[in-house]
Amino acid sequence: MRPIVTLVALAVVGQLLATTSECAAKPKRASRAKARTAPMASKLPSASAPALSATTGEPAFGLAPAAPPAPERATSSALPDASGSERPRVGLLLGVGFPRPLAAELLVKASRYVAFGAEASMAPEIGVSSVQGSLYGVAGDLRLFPVPGPFFIGVRGGYQRMTLRTSVALPPLGARTDAAFAETTYVNPRLGVLWTHRSGFSLGADVGVQIPITSRYTSTVPKEAAEADAILSKVASAFGNGVTPTVDLLRVGFLF
Repeated sequence: MRPIVTLVALAVVGQLLATTSECAAKPKRASRAKARTAPMASKLPSASAPALSATTGEPAFGLAPAAPPAPERATSSALPDASGSERPRVGLLLGVGFPRPLAAELLVKASRYVAFGAEASMAPEIGVSSVQGSLYGVAGDLRLFPVPGPFFIGVRGGYQRMTLRTSVALPPLGARTDAAFAETTYVNPRLGVLWTHRSGFSLGADVGVQIPITSRYTSTVPKEAAEADAILSKVASAFGNGVTPTVDLLRVGFLF
């Protein structure tokens, strides 16, 4: 009987030991499983950034990265000037006006605010009362544009020569033709507009006054015909040898 009891007691003790060892082993297996799954979890793509394909480098699962926001374009409320570009322009202007009806000017528009040029002008043979005359002139010109736009303040300085002819009647000698010559250097302040399109087409007009700096009048009319000589002197004064208004009715041309 005692041997049977002893065997039963040993069996019970062995069962208890086996149960205890199995319970102690379960936490170790759980920790090892967690350690094995942690690296795999770190390799999975996160929700904030799409995973890239290992072969193509493109986003996996058909997900594309969000496009960066487009930069804002700078806007300006300033309107372009009528003259267009600020680059220098060079061209030719043709004009009609007074006192020299025909003019041609080589103009350089250095910037939106400054232009300068060289001008040649003339009047063909014209008749005023009993006087026939012609004149020509050369001048340099400066235009300042104080504000963006076509308005300018200008000054022209140059030289003018006028030739006048008239018929003089002298009783003892009969009729004869005499001449007078008027030369002047002058300054011509003026105000006007010169509009230039972006294409280069230019249009302008201005008014001013021609002020003599130096003037010289010579005549071949004899003293006996003082009345005829006075007429020639008046014509010379009206066309530039005195203070004379100037008008450029039209200036038109093209600046490259």
